[in-house]
Amino acid sequence: MQDCASEIELDYKQQIDTALRDVEAILAAENPSAQSGDAARLKAAVGALDETTKPLAEVLMDRAMESVLRKRGLIQ
Repeated sequence: MQDCASEIELDYKQQIDTALRDVEAILAAENPSAQSGDAARLKAAVGALDETTKPLAEVLMDRAMESVLRKRGLIQ
């Protein structure tokens, strides 16, 4: 997110942070010795994080494509 700070709004960054904290909280609540946790909650939280970060992934892909096109001399 730091690399895209100028391209994403503060509200969107907060949405990503919230989704990430949700995943972290579920992982922190699992019992490592028993290797047990709430798999359904984790799956749902990871899915929500994935959905939330799709626009960020698009920005990163656009940057990567632009970089490749510049290296090949196809755009200035």
